[in-house]
Amino acid sequence: MATLQNKVVVVVGGSSGIGYAVALAALQSQAKIVILASSDRAKVGRSVERLKTHKLPGEVSGQVLDAKDSTAVKQFAIDLGAVDHIVWSSGDNPATSAFAKIDTVEVGQDIFSIRFWGPFILAQHAKFNAGGSLTLTSGMAGLKPWKGSHLASGMLSALDGLVRGLAVDLAPVRVNLVNPGAIDTEIFDAMFGDKKQGALDSLSEKTILKRVGEPSEIAEAYLFLMKSHGIEEQDMTNNGVDKFTIEISLPFTSHLPTLYFPPTFNLCTTAKSNIDTLRYSMATLQNKTIVVVGGTSGIGFAVALASLQSQAKTVIIASSSSEKVDNGIQRLKAHNLPGEVRGEVVDARNSEAVKNFAVGLGTVDHIVWSSGDNPGKSLFDETITTVEQGQATFAIRFWGPFILAKHAKFNPGGSLTLTSGMAAMKPWKGAHLGSGMLSSLDGLTRGLAVDLAPVRVNLVNPGVIDTELFDAMFGDKKLGVFDAITSKTLLKRVGTPSEIAEAYLFLMK
Repeated sequence: MATLQNKVVVVVGGSSGIGYAVALAALQSQAKIVILASSDRAKVGRSVERLKTHKLPGEVSGQVLDAKDSTAVKQFAIDLGAVDHIVWSSGDNPATSAFAKIDTVEVGQDIFSIRFWGPFILAQHAKFNAGGSLTLTSGMAGLKPWKGSHLASGMLSALDGLVRGLAVDLAPVRVNLVNPGAIDTEIFDAMFGDKKQGALDSLSEKTILKRVGEPSEIAEAYLFLMKSHGIEEQDMTNNGVDKFTIEISLPFTSHLPTLYFPPTFNLCTTAKSNIDTLRYSMATLQNKTIVVVGGTSGIGFAVALASLQSQAKTVIIASSSSEKVDNGIQRLKAHNLPGEVRGEVVDARNSEAVKNFAVGLGTVDHIVWSSGDNPGKSLFDETITTVEQGQATFAIRFWGPFILAKHAKFNPGGSLTLTSGMAAMKPWKGAHLGSGMLSSLDGLTRGLAVDLAPVRVNLVNPGVIDTELFDAMFGDKKLGVFDAITSKTLLKRVGTPSEIAEAYLFLMK
């Protein structure tokens, strides 16, 4: 039986709920020292005393830490010195966050402060003994968002990518993620008050075991990950205490896209000569207005062109550069296709500009957001070590679509399609922040699909596509990079913009 004998275990958020259960379980597993941290001095003191009443071997101490304060988190990590295992279970009370009412970047960024930026900063400065581990905590809304939870879903999904990236960057330190289902903790008291039992009963009815979990049960998942030296980069999901499953992300194998929330196909059947036959017709974008943010180059331009080729009535391309917009319009018009082509200048980093852009569009049919940073300049910069620097990484790909979705108007049958990237599923050295940001789009998409219904919300995750982006990133070394990448793909080649554009067309149609 593996134990935590002679190990130092730190639990951020250890004064209550799951965190307290992990601290107690660590002591029961013979940890030498357990340090719990929380923002409430009184709660820390009470929890330390509660743990001591169990009269278990092992030293218990507590520290006051404001997990929202990145400077405090940095100093906390440095002052700890070398430890064996750190568990981060600290998080906001969802009831106080009013996710559905948040419609500005400034307010929305606060949702990321404890669960995402806290561990991000801690990981930059913590020191681990050999065999050490860092375990983060997600939540139900990441995989199964409810009405109004799209921002929470995006934030929690960001943890998936952050964990995958940190597992690469902190190796041999093991980095894992636990995603609890409904666990009966104090957070439900804060959320539901005297209606808590009714809420738990409702949740229980949706689980196989017809009950919610206990903190001591989910604590076993954290113990397992601390003790098991062969487990890394895992997402341990607790499906409402039905069962635990270790979910391992499959490696990226080709340039084909990952599509989320595909539309339902309605196939019309007619009887003819006693045989049911399918009546097929090629779907087009006839009489539709298509907006492509990032439509002046790369994948976005290919989507704009493909939309015109599919008989779109109007295609509007948007970019931050007026010169690129003008050039993109001329290139599209050179194909002499029916359909109007227009351009708009919008700074996708400026939330007010994005809001005004969305409002100014009026009602449209389909919006594609392909705009993004040059990864070589920002997404995968290992020198980003502060929250202020890191927040800029989310500006275009996450906060841009978030704000646009709040204000855009769609005709019946409309859709919004976002764009992710390779590092979400298969991060490389130094890509933990980019991986976290790109993974946040998974949850944002799931949440917006709930909140914007019947508007369809989808996400395309392209592999390696030969666009101008690679010229900017690698210059004359591009072909060598492509050769290295294609040797690891099934098709032994990179994709072209026109190929991936078909994925966006599919989702619009």
